[in-house]
Amino acid sequence: MPKLVSWCTLVFFQLLAMVPRATGAVQLEGELTCGSIVSGDTTGREDVAGGSAPDHFWSFTATKNGTFTFDSCGSSYDTHVNIFSALAGGGLGQLISDCDDCGPCGMSAVLTTHLAAGEYIIGFEGYGISSGAYQLQTFCPALLQAEGRVHCSQTISGDTTGAQNSVGIGSSPDHHWLFKAAGTGAYTFSTCGSSFDTVIHVFTNDGNWIGTEIDSCDDCGPCGSSAVLVIPRLVEGDYVVVVDGFDGQRGKYNLTITCPSLEAWGVDGPPLQCNIPRTGSTADGASSHVGMMAPDHHFLFEAVTGGVYTVNTCGSSYDTFVHIYSTGPNTTIGAIVATCDDCGPCGSRTVLRTALDPGTYVIVVDGFVASKGAYHVVVSCPMENSTAGAFVPEGLLSCGQPVSGDTQRSASLFGGDAPDHHYIFSAPVSGTYVFSSCGSSFDTWLHVFASSESENITDVTVTSTFQVASCDDCGDCGASAVLSVVLIPGTYVVVVDGWGLAAGGYHLNTTCPSVNALGMQASELQCGESYSGNTSVADSLALNSTSSLSLVGSPAPDHAFMFHAAVDGWYVFDTCTSSFDTVLGVYATLGSTGGTAQIGRMVG
Repeated sequence: MPKLVSWCTLVFFQLLAMVPRATGAVQLEGELTCGSIVSGDTTGREDVAGGSAPDHFWSFTATKNGTFTFDSCGSSYDTHVNIFSALAGGGLGQLISDCDDCGPCGMSAVLTTHLAAGEYIIGFEGYGISSGAYQLQTFCPALLQAEGRVHCSQTISGDTTGAQNSVGIGSSPDHHWLFKAAGTGAYTFSTCGSSFDTVIHVFTNDGNWIGTEIDSCDDCGPCGSSAVLVIPRLVEGDYVVVVDGFDGQRGKYNLTITCPSLEAWGVDGPPLQCNIPRTGSTADGASSHVGMMAPDHHFLFEAVTGGVYTVNTCGSSYDTFVHIYSTGPNTTIGAIVATCDDCGPCGSRTVLRTALDPGTYVIVVDGFVASKGAYHVVVSCPMENSTAGAFVPEGLLSCGQPVSGDTQRSASLFGGDAPDHHYIFSAPVSGTYVFSSCGSSFDTWLHVFASSESENITDVTVTSTFQVASCDDCGDCGASAVLSVVLIPGTYVVVVDGWGLAAGGYHLNTTCPSVNALGMQASELQCGESYSGNTSVADSLALNSTSSLSLVGSPAPDHAFMFHAAVDGWYVFDTCTSSFDTVLGVYATLGSTGGTAQIGRMVG
């Protein structure tokens, strides 16, 4: 028991000894600056702070946040470096960092630490009561001079001969490489096969500067003096990888980065397929691997041909964020190919369009910040036989107005090899639309594409790679398709296609959202009467309960009223004296009267 008391007493006094004892300004030997090399001798000087050895003090100003190194290699005795915050008037503040016997120079301390921008006092002393001659070199965050960018599973080569020394210990020249960690996980940085004793450092990327050192190693791994640095959990972000040398060495090197595999992240189902919806929920206890803090789900996807692909999460219950990554050997996560949040026509439900080369990709369904919930994702792919450009449609589709035709003598522009017919359709309001080919004589396949509008119906350009929806054998009509899709106001191309080589006579009927979908105000407008209201408290007239899109016009909330025109003629709807910039729209109704009538085209 006495031994335990004695040991605790020694530790107690050692901790007390590290507290600054000077109450006023300390005597400064001078100022340290970035790259400076100073020398001195503490023999015969007073012990002011730290341990019992005599001290020298130097002022230092960190002009920016970053990693700083104070190197006493070459000193004649066992050195100890302390860093204090500087008080007004030159006094010692809080002890920020210290070290003894740290670094590659034995008993000569090499202290590397992160400092915030500010004023400091560097205390230099010896271990125990040691004193003597010393030298002290100061290294500041280095200016980033990148050789280029390195990606996962890529091996790059270089030669540090003739380069500058900017980081690390000693005089070895170094090369800087930019690297983006696509997701959080284990990363390996290898210089196996290099011609000299390499040292690897990984720093944060601080714009034009090398930031804080995350990790470094020398002679680590299975390749002898070639470093193999493994960081078990590197957070997603931008980094600088520095290939350095030990003790002045330089030469030719190889650098390979191995990134986390999809196996480590986990897949959340079979690979995604073109035009086949997938549902799931990130609120099922999933982890966050990419993006912000939100949990995410991951899927493999094979792009068979090059072209523009669309990843559509319309209909999801939360604010989705979509990322696409390339893959490397053994499905390691590669570089980020595309990412977006709140893009597309569905408000906070992401619709990501991007060009992809043929290959295997990882599609990640993520959430904005910490959002999570049920999602609906479908990938629309470029069609091998489609040709974006001008074509002649069969005519216009209208709500509630069936059309008929026969595809047997037509060309195949979309889908498979079957001939097809095309119609222009203008969605007057946001809502659910149903396109039905019930009663057709063959196995029909329906597609809906976004299109560019044209005043001339005989010259319409279809964006064939932006497929909004597609289905075959859907609905309750057997081989006849019944396609239900949420659309926002705009112009679309509806394609009647056939499965395989199927062709023949078809019927196509279009059902539009009902008047009830607009959330009618209780009062029906009457000629000569005035009405008032406040759209700032309007219910969300949107594609889903949390979207900011309204059902008609711009994203502003709207109020809707029924109105019956008793006779033909001119009618005036006047919003003078309203408190905001108002927009009025008048839509025809189709079918029965009242709330079950369909919304027709805009008439004014």
